[in-house]
Amino acid sequence: MIRVVAFALALVLAGCSTDEPAPTPRTSGQPGPTEEVSEPSPPGERPAPRLVIGSPAEGEEVTLPMLVAYSVEGFDVGPGAGYLSVRPGRGDPVRVELDGPSGEVSIEDLPEGSYDLSFALARRDGVEVAHAVVRRVTVVQRGAGGGGIGY
Repeated sequence: MIRVVAFALALVLAGCSTDEPAPTPRTSGQPGPTEEVSEPSPPGERPAPRLVIGSPAEGEEVTLPMLVAYSVEGFDVGPGAGYLSVRPGRGDPVRVELDGPSGEVSIEDLPEGSYDLSFALARRDGVEVAHAVVRRVTVVQRGAGGGGIGY
């Protein structure tokens, strides 16, 4: 009897093993703090424009001027080339000139409040060329919420 149970257990365990890789976890589809958004490019061609926003992070409270850490691939930026288009909520986009393919830029003119802030690469003619990277932020004006003691 014990041999039959052991043999049955061995068959069950053998049937449970597999050489298939474990499935990859599903995500919400929203970019994370440093996740990049891009479109695939055909082999042998210049890579598709890719924008990575390192900061601000999702849900961050930012004080003006706000620093934006960025990285760009497959797209020319700088004088006479493309730029970063920053759209606060449903407001008008703010044109931010980039000095190079990566670094930090300062944005001083944004409305106060909580909203989605969209970042996209744009050509000189204003056409956005890469999917927007979106962050939910709360913008406070310079010096707001200081919490000091006044006399």
